[in-house]
Amino acid sequence: MSLDQKKNILAQIAEFLKALQDYPLLESIKGWGGVTFDDSGAIVSASMTSVGAGPWHSLEDSFRGRLEVALTKADASTYLKG
Repeated sequence: MSLDQKKNILAQIAEFLKALQDYPLLESIKGWGGVTFDDSGAIVSASMTSVGAGPWHSLEDSFRGRLEVALTKADASTYLKG
């Protein structure tokens, strides 16, 4: 793949990520974490499926919460032995 082709692909990826960042969230999405459907079918905030925790009130809280989950898993690991 040529350098120009790589630059073109990178530009497309950047454009896509910018579009995701600019997309307005629904009013029912509050905080950082995951999303799910409530009983009425509305999209709402939920725990982050890859972590099993959340939603959090801030980005800082989300990092803290994910770190706490990772440390708890490390403590329970037979390989890491806390």
